[in-house]
Amino acid sequence: LRVGGYALDTIDGTTNFVGAFGSKNQVGFFASLGLYFCFVFAIFYRRGWQSLVWTAPIGLLSLYMLAIAHSATSVASLPAAVGVVLLLAVSKVLSRRYRRVLFTVGACALVGAVMAALNLGLLDFVLGIFGKDSTLTGRTYLWEQGWEAAQQFPILGYGYAAYWVQGFAEAERLWAEFYITTRTGFHFHNTYIETLVELGFVGVT
Repeated sequence: LRVGGYALDTIDGTTNFVGAFGSKNQVGFFASLGLYFCFVFAIFYRRGWQSLVWTAPIGLLSLYMLAIAHSATSVASLPAAVGVVLLLAVSKVLSRRYRRVLFTVGACALVGAVMAALNLGLLDFVLGIFGKDSTLTGRTYLWEQGWEAAQQFPILGYGYAAYWVQGFAEAERLWAEFYITTRTGFHFHNTYIETLVELGFVGVT
């Protein structure tokens, strides 16, 4: 927040908060992690109201950063992560037999929710909030390029922040294709693919 950096998304034309990171998805990723860990702490490790004094500011700051980053990926994945935490919290008070039932029902509910979101237009609604359409114009091509790049160094990747470097042929090609004249500040528009390219399957895991 102190850096106060904003960047133009060349694909959809929106301006998003990136701070000291390379993209809004990285900001969204760490903001969602902050919210996730605050939630986990409140569920499993809370020790009285004093604990909330520490977690509330972090949670509010993370929520604010998630809102101004406009990262649809992070916003969409956070409820699933929170749902898993809730399932684990409930399972603590159940016997092993009922835990199996709970996880079976939870898995079925998750699949049903995903199918409903795809068929009832919820996905289009969520994407519309972030100024995107369901075709994700341009992004699917970038994801394909990222996946192909990841196959070159699948275990450890190219190295942290080692792909989008001036002089690197593949980065220069994508900058040219998307008219990024500054030749900097671009990414694959997907946190997981970006991590896969930079850090490989080890980093993603």
